[in-house]
Amino acid sequence: MASEYVEQGFDLEQWPQHEAVPSSRSNGVILTFSEEYLDYLLSTIQRWFSERSEVILMSYGTTDKRGLGCMVMEWDSCEIDRLFLDILRTDENIIDYAAYPIDQDEED
Repeated sequence: MASEYVEQGFDLEQWPQHEAVPSSRSNGVILTFSEEYLDYLLSTIQRWFSERSEVILMSYGTTDKRGLGCMVMEWDSCEIDRLFLDILRTDENIIDYAAYPIDQDEED
């Protein structure tokens, strides 16, 4: 079933409902994509995670050097959804992404 969702990628209408996997720290992801994809991706992310208060869209816009679309997201005290990472890894519109842990000291 998960591979079915991955194949749909960002065309997936609704995010599958499930419990967030708790973590002792928050986690972030930064992604880049063509600037033309920004509005579509922004509306998709907002729709998918509208009921998930632990998923925070921190920032979005374009990069200074190459004019790429970029987005920074945070999963507050939980793991980044595996499905989301799988979609980022396989979607041809995502140029690159990086997932990283956020030290609690950095947030204070």
